[in-house]
Amino acid sequence: MLDENKTFEPLIVAFCCNWCSYAGADLAGTSRLSYPPNVKIIKVPCSCRVDPLFVLRAFGKGADGVIVCGCHPGDCHYSTGNYFTRRRFTLMFNLLDYMGIERDRMRLEWVSAAEATKFARVMNEFTETVTKLGPNRRLIDLRNLPEEFEELGKEPKREVLPPPTSHSRDIPSVAHIEEQMKARATKLLADGVVDRVLAWKAGDHETMPEPAFFDHPAQIENLVYNKYCAPNLSKYLMVAPWLGGKLFDGSTLIFLKPCDSYSFNQLIKENLVNLEKTHIIGIGCGGTVQVEELEDVGMWEKCQVCTKVSHPVGDEIIDLSDDSPRLDKNARFEMVEAIEALNADDRFAYWRSQLSKCIRCNACRNTCPVCNCKKCVFSNDKYDMASKVNSTEFEEQAFHIVRAFHVAGRCSDCGECSRVCPQDIPLHLLNRKFIKDINEFYGEYQAGHDITAPEPLTSFDLGNDGQVDINKGVRT
Repeated sequence: MLDENKTFEPLIVAFCCNWCSYAGADLAGTSRLSYPPNVKIIKVPCSCRVDPLFVLRAFGKGADGVIVCGCHPGDCHYSTGNYFTRRRFTLMFNLLDYMGIERDRMRLEWVSAAEATKFARVMNEFTETVTKLGPNRRLIDLRNLPEEFEELGKEPKREVLPPPTSHSRDIPSVAHIEEQMKARATKLLADGVVDRVLAWKAGDHETMPEPAFFDHPAQIENLVYNKYCAPNLSKYLMVAPWLGGKLFDGSTLIFLKPCDSYSFNQLIKENLVNLEKTHIIGIGCGGTVQVEELEDVGMWEKCQVCTKVSHPVGDEIIDLSDDSPRLDKNARFEMVEAIEALNADDRFAYWRSQLSKCIRCNACRNTCPVCNCKKCVFSNDKYDMASKVNSTEFEEQAFHIVRAFHVAGRCSDCGECSRVCPQDIPLHLLNRKFIKDINEFYGEYQAGHDITAPEPLTSFDLGNDGQVDINKGVRT
């Protein structure tokens, strides 16, 4: 914002926990300690109550900087709340930096009720830093842009592409697996072991197989399994009556490719599938192909870098018997690293050009196995972004940032979000950024591998987490 002399005065939003930081701010006031009047404080019960959506909304409404203040680790009024805050905002700040948003616009600080001097100093330092950065240009809803900054929203889009990577390989035949699938499905149905089968059936064209239920042995002849069977079947068995329809009371046979079995196991972990009424057969997979205008245009990127050859869950396995070498487990992060290597302007330009293609069809949300909230925040009638086409660039950013964050630590990297996107936006690269950072900061973790393992954002490590500089996003 501009003052009467037309000089820039940043608007700072500070989320302060009620028990420590807010009390510290209050003490700073009663002690007559000076800090800028353009710091607007929002009191929250705990720093872990601050959802990243709050931070995005603050920027969208015109904030030039956002700071989250909480109790010192070990002093949380709720015992462990700020431990979760620490992990949450380490990842969130890193993602925004990955998207070209100036990192210094965001900050996390621990301020106790007795640290009035520190509170005033931190606010003065942060305001000075944001003043040097200038007005928020990259994460603001243009509908809230002051008239004096209208030109900021007129910057032309430019496309920046990181170096492409390709690890395409020959896809082995799975015809023998299809025959075994048909034989097992027919027998299990005929013997009454299962009441229906979830697999794929032939679509309007051979390149377009569809997920389908079969409830009679005679129908199994229509079951297909080939290199075009890319759709992940996991979500079709999710116990979610809020999505409409009736719950199926019988038992179901489901065929799962290795990558699909990880997302299915994650649903088991979250108690969203009834394992007792499910018979799982893991099937081998040599990769699936992308189709454009009914033509095979090569292996999906998610399959090129896939290292999942085993099934973490399954009653039976029909293996591929394929000894073809798989890539190093870090090959899937090559594109993430290529984007990280760009400067901030180019990172912003890249994601701006990609997300500007979004038509908010919600295909990414609807297909994602772990996008399974009873009511999505973006379907809330009280929220001004509810289930509609994006009105501004900010809405494009907010939808995908929040969606990616809400599946962080739960995403198995199945790649369905990018596969179903009609605009070919590489949404999986947002998820992979979270996966990469989780692996680097908190130890390697594969969602869906072990249902007994603690999840990264709902657990903490007192010794390890303290070695991560939240505001710089690096290990100290």
